[in-house]
Amino acid sequence: MHLIRLAFVNGDFLAFMCMNFSVPEARAEIIKDEITKTFSSIETNVDRRIWCFMRHNWPAVTQAQRACHSRYKGLCAPIQSALQQCSSFPWALLTHLEAAKFFSNLIESLIGAIYIDSNGSMAACTDLLERLGMMGYLRRVVGE
Repeated sequence: MHLIRLAFVNGDFLAFMCMNFSVPEARAEIIKDEITKTFSSIETNVDRRIWCFMRHNWPAVTQAQRACHSRYKGLCAPIQSALQQCSSFPWALLTHLEAAKFFSNLIESLIGAIYIDSNGSMAACTDLLERLGMMGYLRRVVGE
């Protein structure tokens, strides 16, 4: 049980969950028709990563976000594959993300906010963990 706790309450794992989680966002794009010289609006949906909602005014944080996102793009598939199929936890792969602490802090804060706002509802926290994708991994590890 101790190893399971170490794996799932781990800054690198939580940072990966943060990098991996997105919410749909509707956007309107304005398109100019060059022939008629008129404008029209087209609605599109994009997935917005949860870490993109973090407000700050510090260039070093922006640089850390971009660098980690670049590493994430190369490591996402191998980490997900390892979490879903490997018999051992992907400690080394997660470490290669070199994620700043604020990524895991976002997930911890989100869980805490849901817990407080729901008056301590474990069901609400479990729903969040399902959306984050953590419960599937946890069920797999506990089942083995």
